[in-house]
Amino acid sequence: MGSPMMKRVVMCWFVMVIAICVGCCEARTFSVGGRDGWVVAPPEGFNHWSQRNRFLVNDVLNFKYKKGEDSVLVVTKDDYYTCNTANPLLTLSTGDDSFTLDRSGPFFFISGVKARCDDSQKLLVVVLAVRHPVTTPRAAAPLPTSTATPITAPSPSIIPSPSPSTSSASSPESPAAPAGSPEFSPGSAAAPGAYSLAPSPTAGGGETLKPKSAAAVAGGSMVGIAVSVVGVGLMVVFNGIN
Repeated sequence: MGSPMMKRVVMCWFVMVIAICVGCCEARTFSVGGRDGWVVAPPEGFNHWSQRNRFLVNDVLNFKYKKGEDSVLVVTKDDYYTCNTANPLLTLSTGDDSFTLDRSGPFFFISGVKARCDDSQKLLVVVLAVRHPVTTPRAAAPLPTSTATPITAPSPSIIPSPSPSTSSASSPESPAAPAGSPEFSPGSAAAPGAYSLAPSPTAGGGETLKPKSAAAVAGGSMVGIAVSVVGVGLMVVFNGIN
């Protein structure tokens, strides 16, 4: 808990702040012409007086004059400069009139007596515009830039088609057998005695190898075996005699 002295100081500051705020917000009242009021040829000209004052919206102008002898007319700009009293926007004639400046911009006042207006009994007041604090919108935070690597679809693999075997193409072709040379069946070795010479049907009359029949080949083989057996038997006999 604070001390009583501290509480009094806080209360005094609070009251002062409220008084200042009320004084700033309260509309002011200006007496036109000062102590002399709304008269012809005042010590200070009306427009000189208005130029040294600052008028805000809701400020009040007070016009004092003798009732029945004069009046105050609110007129347009053109009527102000020509002192035209025929078409006023507003007429004040009580002798103690108050006029509220309800907008910003110029206001034009002239005397209801044209001769007095011609003698410079007229007033131009410019009310300052209300300036509200300008709030600049905060710039939106920039969106974070994406650092992710873009995903690309894998390109289809191109599998090369197998090239045709070049073994047969690269290997040299076997030379054709000359005419009249013996012909062999590929893939197997010929048995001895399986071919016999036969006259060639070509014009040269040469001989060519002609394969024998299967029976002839088998018979020749049996004969060879029999001869071998006979030879072995003869060798055994000769060895027994000796």
